[in-house]
Amino acid sequence: MTGSEKHLGFEFGYSTGIYYRWMRELSPGLEFYGGVGNINNPEPIKEQQHYIFPVVKGELPIGLEYNFGVGVGLTSGSDHVVVKFNLALEKYIGAIFGPSSSNAWLW
Repeated sequence: MTGSEKHLGFEFGYSTGIYYRWMRELSPGLEFYGGVGNINNPEPIKEQQHYIFPVVKGELPIGLEYNFGVGVGLTSGSDHVVVKFNLALEKYIGAIFGPSSSNAWLW
């Protein structure tokens, strides 16, 4: 490890989600994010950040995947509201290069 705060050690954070696959284009769900701080010396609960996000995710016809949600902070150390919107272009960009061979590592 390098950097001015390397003596602080490692921090613990988490992210997970559950979804209901209603349609390929539209799947509602819940995502959870948080962090407790340094593993050896966790922050007090009121300073930790924990969030719950009701989300909608899906895949658009051209292969773009999206994920949108409005998160709510669960502790006083969290932001009150967080909005997120993600687009994944992996499938779309992969299609530009054509089909991958069976022994390809990346494409």
